[in-house]
Amino acid sequence: MQDIWQSLSQDAVLNTVERIIKEKLSNLLIPRNSYVNRVYELQKAADKEKIIVKFYRPDRWNKEQILEEHTFLGKLAANEVPVIPPLKYDNNTLFFFDN
Repeated sequence: MQDIWQSLSQDAVLNTVERIIKEKLSNLLIPRNSYVNRVYELQKAADKEKIIVKFYRPDRWNKEQILEEHTFLGKLAANEVPVIPPLKYDNNTLFFFDN
């Protein structure tokens, strides 16, 4: 599992996100600071909207913990706390890259 994490390429990031959001991305891919995970700023090609994506380090958190974080961030955003809430695609906020 760690081998996949170490070899997470820019192409893999862009292709994975395009598959999830069902939109073409520009080639903008800016790594953002993160101590544990891989976080990137991307840009949609059509409207230039920027999005942040996070690839969680394998085996660090389980699915339930991640979804709890997503729910909490959604509640904070709904109460106008300045956070970046998770986006929903097909009614999901969590997706898997190569298992």
